[in-house]
Amino acid sequence: MKKLYFFSFLLIISANNIFSQSGWSVVNPGFNHSYNSVHFINNNTGMACGIEGAIIKTTNAGVNWIVLNSGVNVTLLDIKMFSQAIAVAVGDFKTIIRTTDGGVSWGIISQNFSDGHAFSDLKKYNSTEATAFTFPDYMWRTTDAGINWEFSEIVDLPSQNSIGDMNTAWLLYTSSGTIYISKTTNFGLNWSVVYNATPGWPPFSIMNILFCDNMKGFCLRNTLGAIQFQRTINGGSGWGATTGTGSDIIKFVYFINTSTGWVISNSKIYRSSDSGVNWNRQQAPELGTYNVINFADSVNGWVASTTGLLKTSSGGFTGIESNSNEIPNKFALEPNYPNPFNPVTKIKFDIPKQSVARIIIYDLLGREVTTLVNEQLKPGTYEIDWDGTGFASGVYFYSLVTDEFTETKRMVLIK
Repeated sequence: MKKLYFFSFLLIISANNIFSQSGWSVVNPGFNHSYNSVHFINNNTGMACGIEGAIIKTTNAGVNWIVLNSGVNVTLLDIKMFSQAIAVAVGDFKTIIRTTDGGVSWGIISQNFSDGHAFSDLKKYNSTEATAFTFPDYMWRTTDAGINWEFSEIVDLPSQNSIGDMNTAWLLYTSSGTIYISKTTNFGLNWSVVYNATPGWPPFSIMNILFCDNMKGFCLRNTLGAIQFQRTINGGSGWGATTGTGSDIIKFVYFINTSTGWVISNSKIYRSSDSGVNWNRQQAPELGTYNVINFADSVNGWVASTTGLLKTSSGGFTGIESNSNEIPNKFALEPNYPNPFNPVTKIKFDIPKQSVARIIIYDLLGREVTTLVNEQLKPGTYEIDWDGTGFASGVYFYSLVTDEFTETKRMVLIK
């Protein structure tokens, strides 16, 4: 059954803050909050939202922040900017609030305190269109930047859901022991099963589904505690393995284009440059539990967490500069120092001519755990730190890889 509803649509404290620019770094807006979402309309202007109706805003790429009075005291779970003036935030109790003056004032579009269902997965497609779910009962969409909302009732109550575009969504649910993924392409008017499986032995479950567009999506498959991050490129009917994320519980996916994307678990960030087949871990500070990752473009990105915000202006890579005026006569990878180490060690290497160079860290089984450098470097001698915080003690290998040269050395992390 499909229903159509329309809703019509109301003081400022300052804070400050600072961040560095290498890899991922902590942003301090100047006060403590748990942030559920962050979104930037361009490299400079963005908003973040969280518990107790909290919304903050920056217009200078996070150097300074102001606190906005949202007018509500519920947990806000997602926020999207449609322009520098218009933004929409959603949250608990089917709350939708909207601003048309850059956050100075907010109007309540929807709120129902007798209904405990919360909004999730607010996706913005352009300057006027967006979709959302209220778990577990309705799909929502707007075509006028959040003034009016149409919603469609979901008959099969899902355990997870995901949206692809204004008309396309998926539901994950189990019935009589069989796992189902159903899909709609007409905003919930009809649903069809695209995947079903009855686990035999070993038994397995699908923990979540995360779609990026109408065809590409990801899921977490749990087989007796062994987690596998899987990918589909045909809308959910077939799934294949990915590499790089190990047993991490991936919770959010963001692709800036068809090939380049990022995923987060509770405390790790991974990047893919091949449409999600392979993932490389990026170094990032510990900052509570990560909730959402979002990019304004291919290099400027943000993570919202339970204890603050993270920012990168390099796509998550740690930018480095040559520390010598002399040009080396050959490629070289030096022994790391110190070794053994806890938790930080330095890796030094020489580049004799302009080259695309990578410094890759592997575990004892040869699995790639993170990429420290992946960029074109001028001739020179370089040094970069690897912070082993968050990694288990043990033997690791680090490699310098270019088109003409590869060398690998061994190091030991002791905690």
